[in-house]
Amino acid sequence: MPTTIFVGNHGPRLSLGPGPLPAPVSPPPSDQALREAWDSFRERYVQSMLMHRDKKERMLAQYGWNSMQANEANEELVSFHTRIRADWHSRLRERGLDPTMGQDILDMKEKELLVQLIGEPAFRFRQGDGLGEIMISNKSIGRCKMLNSDRAIQISKKP
Repeated sequence: MPTTIFVGNHGPRLSLGPGPLPAPVSPPPSDQALREAWDSFRERYVQSMLMHRDKKERMLAQYGWNSMQANEANEELVSFHTRIRADWHSRLRERGLDPTMGQDILDMKEKELLVQLIGEPAFRFRQGDGLGEIMISNKSIGRCKMLNSDRAIQISKKP
C-alpha cells in the first residue's frame, strides 16, 4: 500500500491509500504560543519602528550627520530597539518559550522583521540576561549601533 504525505496550507497529512484524507496535524501548543506572541508583538511595534526610523531620516536630511537633532533621533531609535528587545524576551519567558523556536516557526520575512525590530542575535537570549552585545542595523541609512552593557559605540559609514 503506498504511503503519501501531503503538505499544504493546513499542515502535513499522511495518507495510507485511497479514501478521505485524515485531519491536519495541529501544531504543538508551544508553536501556537510563539505564533501568538509574535503576532501581538509585531502588531504593537512595527508602526512605532517605522515612525522612529522616519524621524531619524528626516533629522539627518534636515540637519546633517553630526547634528544634535540627528544624534537625538538616533539615540531614541536605539533606545526603542533595546526596550522592545527586552519586551520580546519577556513575552517569551512568560510563556516558557525559547527564542530559538522562532527559527523553525517564523517564515523568512518574519525572521528579517524580527531582526529589524530587536537586532542580532534575534534567536537567543543575551548572555547574563541583559549583558552582552546586540547589533542594530538600519541599511537604508548605513549606520549601526552596537550596544554593550551600559555604553553605546556608534559605527557609521560616510553618506
